[in-house]
Amino acid sequence: MDQGLEEYVPPASPLWAPFSKAVTKKTLDWDILRRAVDEAWSNAFHPKYCEQRIVNDLLINFAEAWKNNSNVKASAISDFFTFFFNDFFEAEIDGSGYPLAMVLSRVFSEVRSGRTTGLEHILGPNWHKTDEQIAEENRQANALAAMMNQGMNITRTSESANQAIKPTSDAQMVQNDEAVNTETGAKPDETAAADDGWTVAGGGRRGRRNRNRNQGSEGRRVLK
Repeated sequence: MDQGLEEYVPPASPLWAPFSKAVTKKTLDWDILRRAVDEAWSNAFHPKYCEQRIVNDLLINFAEAWKNNSNVKASAISDFFTFFFNDFFEAEIDGSGYPLAMVLSRVFSEVRSGRTTGLEHILGPNWHKTDEQIAEENRQANALAAMMNQGMNITRTSESANQAIKPTSDAQMVQNDEAVNTETGAKPDETAAADDGWTVAGGGRRGRRNRNRNQGSEGRRVLK
């Protein structure tokens, strides 16, 4: 049957919070504990309770040692793991927790002396930040990225629209006129003299200007 977690008073040190975070991360990442929880080795306790209990009991022991200004040997932590697995998971781990115990013992000794090498190794460059600070920074970064992506999409849409409606240049129109004159046999000078802009009848400029456009039933130009 699950029990409540024992409460304790943490040491009055700014390094205690990141230290407890590092202990929690390393312990919960421990492959043997992961198997025991995921495969529900315990018959008497809920796996998640066992997971929370082992971390809480570890921190209680570290807090007491911190207040008493004493170190915690790796062998003592390893014995704690052995007894815990025997009591809560009914399993013998035969000292398999010693490698993890060595890491936790070393980080505890470093933190008590004011060093943060182990914390940086376990938690990364943001070891000194709380979960709330990291979450807020991630939220702001995601919001900024979304705004930048939206701006890039608007720019691409505008560029695509400009390309789609790009007017025919004067040079292109002249080339089109010359091509038509070649097909019809008309001389450029004669065509220019007969053309007064838009309303020349017969083979005048209006027909040529619309060669690259489709006309509707009422003569409206449909750009395609």
